[in-house]
Amino acid sequence: MPILMPVCDRPYYLKRVLDGLTRVDGINETLLVVSQDCDQAAITSLLVSISSSIRVLILPHTPPYFSLPRYVDTNEYATSANVKFLLEFAFEYMLADGAILLESDLIPSVDFYRYHQWTYQHLLKGNNSTVLSIHSFNIDSTSSSDPYSLFSRGFDSWGWSTARTRWNWLKSQWTKYNSWDSIVSRRAKQDKWKCLIPKLSRTRMIGLKGINVNVKLESEKKKFEEVIGMMFRLPPTSTDLIRLWIYCITGVATVVLLMIMVCYYAFRQECSDRAERRRAKELHYTQIQELQRQVDSFPDLVHRPASDILMKLGIGEHQPRPVGI
Repeated sequence: MPILMPVCDRPYYLKRVLDGLTRVDGINETLLVVSQDCDQAAITSLLVSISSSIRVLILPHTPPYFSLPRYVDTNEYATSANVKFLLEFAFEYMLADGAILLESDLIPSVDFYRYHQWTYQHLLKGNNSTVLSIHSFNIDSTSSSDPYSLFSRGFDSWGWSTARTRWNWLKSQWTKYNSWDSIVSRRAKQDKWKCLIPKLSRTRMIGLKGINVNVKLESEKKKFEEVIGMMFRLPPTSTDLIRLWIYCITGVATVVLLMIMVCYYAFRQECSDRAERRRAKELHYTQIQELQRQVDSFPDLVHRPASDILMKLGIGEHQPRPVGI
């Protein structure tokens, strides 16, 4: 599914959107097709410096009627023509099965591409499906919104995807003037089409001044920039949960193994200390016994005069003198 982006002016917004795209999971698996109106140098400079992690195709687009209507009316006809040009290119030339429209003032969430990829496979792919489009923006989104829930609401142009099987119907409803998205929304409701919106927004709208939006109050600007919740981190997948369980089990097993090793070495050390103490005790006992044997080998000196004892021991002058000397 290619990501289609019509651009014209407002380089500050475009830079933030391109920076956001570099963080989108799976962005290297798709193609960003940019259709450039206006030919502004600042916009061209941003487009040619897009990160190498994004595969991009830049198409020049000339607004119809040589851009003359913008001098007497709004520039909405040019936007309408640019979006139609991109959809025709995706479905009639690339023959893509599905396509994602992302305007140049919508910052995508990290799971923006995965979100549209999944919803295409499960909600748009079937020919018998009554779903016309999958949308990304929800102004009522908060950080506690359920990331897995969608509900039906009218069509809007703030980040949406559709299938090639819906293109013939969409093309027949297209208008060059007025609010083309509002007309599509009204006719989709008449024909019983469903346009699904996520409870947790997958885009953040930063273009607070444009054709259809002109936010002036600071409180409203804060709501768009800060309050509206969006997916900043990918929710854990089943593979992630399995990997987490493996990490936990491996961690517990490692701790248990370390405890067993510590206990084993502590036990070995205790056994070694006990054996050393036992050998020292046996050596001491042996020394005492040897001393006892030495003491027992002494002559029996009990109840004998000191002179006899000294003489018996051959000590000093107490040896008996010979008679007659």
